[in-house]
Amino acid sequence: MGVQYELNALQNHVISVNEFLNLNKVIGGYDHHGDIQAARMVANADALETIYRTGRVNVGAGGIPNLPIIDVRNYVDNEVNVHQYINTYRFRSRLLESNGTYANQVMFRASGGQNVKAMDGTALDTMATWLDQIKSDTSNRSQAQKVIGDNNLCETTYPPHSLPDLEAGKPLKSPIGKCPLRAINPAGYPALSPT
Repeated sequence: MGVQYELNALQNHVISVNEFLNLNKVIGGYDHHGDIQAARMVANADALETIYRTGRVNVGAGGIPNLPIIDVRNYVDNEVNVHQYINTYRFRSRLLESNGTYANQVMFRASGGQNVKAMDGTALDTMATWLDQIKSDTSNRSQAQKVIGDNNLCETTYPPHSLPDLEAGKPLKSPIGKCPLRAINPAGYPALSPT
């Protein structure tokens, strides 16, 4: 409820106002059994409170800057799959928002079969080496400074695709689980008149 699907496409004149309005009128949702329904879903207030209280929505705060993070993903952005690469960037933008850096996060990507198996082993070896180097660092630098990792080529080799909520205007760093409802402002929609 509250997501304006394809708002970016409307604002970039990729779809018409009628296509935008029709999509958002008929998009529907899922019921609590996971079956498609005509009505949109509304987030359960108790569930929202629980996911934020228990850290199920990770904003990258707390002790996270002191930890090495290796994000390992099989590249599936060309498929229908919830484990898309853009989620790495969501977390990365939250790390930046909360800590001013994401230098303690590195990415591993591979696509298909044996590549993925080799990536998993390499990621484990990399983490072991990284942790050993942190432990052996006897300098006066802070733990967060000792953890900082190197950049890698995954970002350019496997570019991330977007997701519907991002195309609806949700900021990448946003940990919001339920969109706020607000009155329609015609100024936010090209070619939409108040009548």
